[in-house]
Amino acid sequence: MRLSSKNARRLTVLVWCERLRRWLPVGASFVLLAGLLGALFAYRLGHLYRTLEVRDHNGVVTGLETAGIGRRASVLRVHLDDGRDVDAFGALRVVPPHGAQVIVAEERHASGHLTYKVLRALDR
Repeated sequence: MRLSSKNARRLTVLVWCERLRRWLPVGASFVLLAGLLGALFAYRLGHLYRTLEVRDHNGVVTGLETAGIGRRASVLRVHLDDGRDVDAFGALRVVPPHGAQVIVAEERHASGHLTYKVLRALDR
C-alpha cells in the first residue's frame, strides 16, 4: 500500500513531533543543568580568588625550587626588597639565573592568600 504525498507528509510531521516531545525535555534539562553548574562554578571562583590588591616589588633570585616541562614554568625563590623571601611563579621564556634582578607582583586575594608572580627579569 502506497501513501499519498499528503498523508506521507502528515505522517512524517507526526513522527517528528513525537520525537521532539520525547527528547526535548531531556535536552532542555541537560542544557539547564550545564548552565546552572557553570554559573555556580563562576560564582565560586569569582568570590574565592578575587584579587583585591597588586603590588610590584624588586627582588633577587636566590634559588630555583622547581622547573616545569621544557623549563618554561618554574617556581623561583626570590629575596624581595622589603627583606622577605618568597616563592614566586615564573612563566618566563628564559628562567632567570641565580642572582638575577626581577620584578615580582604580589597579589592579595579575597580569601586572604598572597600569590607572587615574576613579571620580568631586569637587565644588568
